Amino acid sequence: MGKSTYRSTFGALLYDAFYIDEFGKLNDDTNTFINSDTRKGFHKNRFTNIFEINGVKSESSNFATISFVNQANPNENSNLILKQHGCPPKGQDNNEGTLYFSNSVIAYWQNILTQKKEWESPINLTVLFAVGTELNRHGLRSFFESQSNMQGIVVISGIEVPRDNPVRIGVSPSTEVLQKALDTIFGVKVQFRVRVLAAFSTGYCGLNVCLQNELLNLSEVERLVFYDCLYLTGADCNTTLSVQKLKSKVDNSKFKLVAYKCTQGANTFADNAKINLHPALLSLFPNAKGLIENLYYNVFYTYLITHRILSSAFEDKIISFPNDSFKNAFEELKMVMPKRGYIISNLEVFKYVFGSNADINKLTVFNDWVRTNKEKLRSFGKFLGSKNIQKSIRGLLWQNTLPGWGGGDGEENHDLLIPEFGWEYLPY
Repeated sequence: MGKSTYRSTFGALLYDAFYIDEFGKLNDDTNTFINSDTRKGFHKNRFTNIFEINGVKSESSNFATISFVNQANPNENSNLILKQHGCPPKGQDNNEGTLYFSNSVIAYWQNILTQKKEWESPINLTVLFAVGTELNRHGLRSFFESQSNMQGIVVISGIEVPRDNPVRIGVSPSTEVLQKALDTIFGVKVQFRVRVLAAFSTGYCGLNVCLQNELLNLSEVERLVFYDCLYLTGADCNTTLSVQKLKSKVDNSKFKLVAYKCTQGANTFADNAKINLHPALLSLFPNAKGLIENLYYNVFYTYLITHRILSSAFEDKIISFPNDSFKNAFEELKMVMPKRGYIISNLEVFKYVFGSNADINKLTVFNDWVRTNKEKLRSFGKFLGSKNIQKSIRGLLWQNTLPGWGGGDGEENHDLLIPEFGWEYLPY
């Protein structure tokens, strides 16, 4: 068996499952080739494949990786409207993006190849500016896999070094970069339109510079989502001006702006203030529509997301129950846990985005679920503890790097947001 901290290895971040709904085969000597001793015995992601070339076997994750020169770097792109500072010199700002496409895209592609036709139906593309490992460690492919309307997602890696006193540099592709990447991946001239823009963590810098410099075609964007990263400034950009630039380019009868407010450190606006009372953001969120604040340091949200990731860890035998009381509380809550991808964070915002008649029959509303299961949640939450307490929820979570890195108390509220609620607004 491997090590309990295996998820922070390069191999696990690319190839292994972080959530039960993405469990595939177990890692063993026949199918594991990077960090193999550390990862052995744990579940590979079901989106990971094994291929063999000239007798050499390798692991391959079911997404495409592209390399591109940062188009938001003024040393690389002289046509920028707003020039951020502190960027690497010319020739030293190469970055990566990872792309995944729904089954409907793959089926369409195979059909046009068979019939030798041109690509006509555009891919509805989501561009997520983030850290870089989210497709696998946040389990995003499950949210796109069965989408029937030709969907794809590209995750753009951000820059934030060092972590304690970070220098944040906005990274963005251009429309031309994405066009070339898609044409190369599919081997034909591809039609696409950017439908959803989103930012998580340091990715807000890339989003800002993309918007203010119009690096992507913004005219068909219908949704912009901030995942707990609504800073007023970043990468020499003003967030309010960036969003206003976007709104000047889109069809505002269709456009929706959504922001998740989960932690103080990831948002500029005051700890105890409603966003619509913040002067700089008032124009962006009239009447606070699109703002999700009910998760903000909500202990029941913390219990939900930590239970979710502990579930896969217990199932994968990465960790074991510290005692019977912990196990009983965990199992009681497990009985009422909604499936991942079926719980609505905020019903008012959900209806704001999808309309008052949105079908929620098969879905669970977070606030309703909490009211119904408050005692079970509280019983589990008694074990929350701290990272330094080995037998606590946070001790198990962070000491074993279950999210893929070793954070600290409270950082789970930020990092585990998208795995739980990314299904709502990342797909178009």
